[in-house]
Amino acid sequence: MSNNDFKQDDQLTNILMKITKDYNTDKLQNNDLQIISSYADILRAEPGYLLPLHHIKAVKAITMILAYNLEFKGNAGLNTEFFKCDLSAIEQIIASNKDLKITFVQHNISLSMVLYTEQDKIYYLYERENTFTRIEQEKFDELKGTFEGIGGLKEPLNNYLLRKIGEPINTQTITITYSDHFNFPIGADKPEAVLLYPAINTETGALYQHKLTLVMVFEDAISSVTEFHDTFQICPPHGC
Repeated sequence: MSNNDFKQDDQLTNILMKITKDYNTDKLQNNDLQIISSYADILRAEPGYLLPLHHIKAVKAITMILAYNLEFKGNAGLNTEFFKCDLSAIEQIIASNKDLKITFVQHNISLSMVLYTEQDKIYYLYERENTFTRIEQEKFDELKGTFEGIGGLKEPLNNYLLRKIGEPINTQTITITYSDHFNFPIGADKPEAVLLYPAINTETGALYQHKLTLVMVFEDAISSVTEFHDTFQICPPHGC
């Protein structure tokens, strides 16, 4: 077993201890455990990788997702299980092999996201599972401003990051590169859906430690093949 495997085992042990402690002190209820169980059901199987150089193991994926869920479960606006999109919808947005940009926004009272490419600047607001609404620049700026403004959902995310590592500004935009994540081999069976789970990596020394990120899961309803990714560019510190 490698050192990385030991680190992942330690992370998972710490998460399980936190779950047990929070359940015993009534911070977690039975319905919370059902949500946690659903994560395990989705992430249980080790995948047959389509893009073997850009993936993370299931144990790391579930650890990062649970870390986010346990930290922010008390905030109704941030208590988002996942965003689900048909791969075909993603491919329409990133036509001609462009990188996908995701900017976090606040839609009504909940965390949401706007998807677009740097080249096109055509904005698609995630409304609910597999449902996007095209919006104009003015609406995009409004939703982004609500998220980042006083009393917005970014405030508790910033406070968490400041408390953990002394940095005052949490993630604004994530870039998922086409070449590393959507450039499937010619003739390969593609996954049907993309699930994006809010997550945080609490591992000491991790890139983007404690910053809001997304674990991307490729899901195939027929073969149940899944793939887990967290190799994105996060702004800040990268240019937005």
